[in-house]
Amino acid sequence: HKVDAHFYAFRWITLLLSQEFELPDVLRIWDTVISDPHGRLDCLLRVCCAMVIHVRDMLLKGDFATIVKTLQRYPPCDVNVLLCMAAAYPPCSEVLAGAKPIE
Repeated sequence: HKVDAHFYAFRWITLLLSQEFELPDVLRIWDTVISDPHGRLDCLLRVCCAMVIHVRDMLLKGDFATIVKTLQRYPPCDVNVLLCMAAAYPPCSEVLAGAKPIE
């Protein structure tokens, strides 16, 4: 099922994940985002990617409504796991540098 990122990512990014996690976890995420050497937006996008990949199995098994609900009401998880996943991803600039242009 194709789910447009606007259904969930707009809120994630504009509110800096403050609605998805408890305050101590939000502060941990913000601390990581602010201190990332590749830039704040880059880090935030990698954390968002980690969030989607973390619930990948649920998303692949679900119908459209389940997918949207899962992403709009992100399930509880260990934020440290998400941050470790995000830290392992290459910076967005490296990913985009290797991307082929859309024709």
